Amino acid sequence: MKQKQKPLFSKEICYTKRLRVRTHVKFIMTCSISLFSAMTLALGTTAAVIHHNNYSGQGGGNIDFEITELLPQTGAYEISGSDDDNGENVESLLAVNSDEDIVQDTTDQTDGELNPELDAENPDIIAEEIAPALPAEDIAENYVETSLSYKVYRVKTGDTVGALAKDFGVTQDTIFSVNSNVITSAMSLRINSFLKIPSTSGVLYTVQKDGETLESICKKNNVETAKSEEANHITATEKLKNGTTVFLVGAKMDRGKLLELSGELFKKPLHSAYYISSRYGWRISPFDSSRRTHHGGVDMACPKGTSIYPTSEGKVITAGWSGIYGNYVIVQHHSGYKSLYGHMSQILCKKGDYVYTNNVIGKVGSTGQSTGPHLHFTIYKNDKAINPETKLAL
Repeated sequence: MKQKQKPLFSKEICYTKRLRVRTHVKFIMTCSISLFSAMTLALGTTAAVIHHNNYSGQGGGNIDFEITELLPQTGAYEISGSDDDNGENVESLLAVNSDEDIVQDTTDQTDGELNPELDAENPDIIAEEIAPALPAEDIAENYVETSLSYKVYRVKTGDTVGALAKDFGVTQDTIFSVNSNVITSAMSLRINSFLKIPSTSGVLYTVQKDGETLESICKKNNVETAKSEEANHITATEKLKNGTTVFLVGAKMDRGKLLELSGELFKKPLHSAYYISSRYGWRISPFDSSRRTHHGGVDMACPKGTSIYPTSEGKVITAGWSGIYGNYVIVQHHSGYKSLYGHMSQILCKKGDYVYTNNVIGKVGSTGQSTGPHLHFTIYKNDKAINPETKLAL
């Protein structure tokens, strides 16, 4: 019987097979490298086009501004050019105050020309805007050109409104008022945000109804009319339209509003040790674990009998009993704020009392719907409950 012949594997055959494998691998690697290089070139070209478009006004929106770096160390920019038909302007760009590069407000209000003036002594001052004079034909005979000007300042680490006010020689009221779109409270002063600092103290006032005059507004705010005339390029008796904003030289903010912005309006209602047992917001009901309920305040657990103080001065408008809060007190404060204190073991004030932050208005207890001794603390703004922790650190 004929035997089946076994395959032969010579050195030459093995070498040929290895050579073919190596050739195939080499071909695949060459194709891969070529494809990767082509993709890299395409991506690089795309990025370069996008970069060019963004800086030339082609790919970053409709604003047609030429941007030139002015202060590399601060990231400030000088801008030139004009708006297109989208209606945006330099003022609106500055008002954005984002964490991205922000252009400076240096546009002359009369002719649109830029007038940057850098402060060599303080590199944090980006530019100074000098308020321009109006054309002679628009100025009354007794009109004096205004000396009001603004500096644009970039906030840096460690800055506070109080320190900036002292450095620039203006009041805290001034900085808060002029930058109300940037500063919602002293605690929210953001690093690298931009502030406009006027050359003199005062506050911005928005006309409440048609027909108000600068004279009547200044009288209501107890300030001299002549200086505000100069600052606003208007006469004392000119009738103003509702919504018009004027700068009142020497005026001050409402005391309650200033306390709120400076972070001094509210203080802790407990002056001794406590812990937060339940925060503001949705939670599992402490009385029925199958239900979720909205907690309209903060629960501050501490021993029964702990003294309770008003979070801010004000008038006691309620002192009594509730099926939910047990013994409770409500105090009316400045600027539409109220505060509620619930589950007291004792009430130590009465309706109509005017109380201060050092007056004891009650004692901690567990009355009403409560699972143990604690203070239920709520702050209301215009009769709507808000999270107390947005107004003070608890």
